[in-house]
Amino acid sequence: LISERYIAAERAVEKYGKERGTKWTVLRAGDFAENFLPHFKKIKDTGTLCYPKMYSPIQATRDIGRTAAACFANPDQHNQKTYYINGPELLNNEDVARVFSKVLGKPIVSKEMPPEEYKKVLSLPVVQIREWMEDKLARGETPLPLNDDVKPLTGKNEPIEEFVRDHLDYFDKSSSH
Repeated sequence: LISERYIAAERAVEKYGKERGTKWTVLRAGDFAENFLPHFKKIKDTGTLCYPKMYSPIQATRDIGRTAAACFANPDQHNQKTYYINGPELLNNEDVARVFSKVLGKPIVSKEMPPEEYKKVLSLPVVQIREWMEDKLARGETPLPLNDDVKPLTGKNEPIEEFVRDHLDYFDKSSSH
């Protein structure tokens, strides 16, 4: 099971596993680095990272895949465990803009995308997650905790800078938004 804020689903999996003797592992993933891919060209062309307010660990989905593979490779070791795939850095919009500036070698500024704007361009599930995160931020809470479950399982936890460098070809592709 891959989930983040779906505690009820996790409890159902746990209950089902205990009742039926099924092995289970929960992978709680956070904010995905891939969510930036459709915006790469626009970031490069405008010098602006226009993105909803965030303060969270940003995770490449390939780290999720590596973690899932480690769990599948040894299911007994990971049975009835929950792993948090969040990190390795806790970043806000300005931090991410600094990473893009460094990788592109030019200034990138951060502009917070207001909810009325991102609701027009993001899918409903992503909008719901953004609203959940913004509610937590408004209450002074960190929506997604930083942790280090990935590195001990896989030997690696990919920072956003590495992800951006590995996807430089997206800076020349047309933006979908």
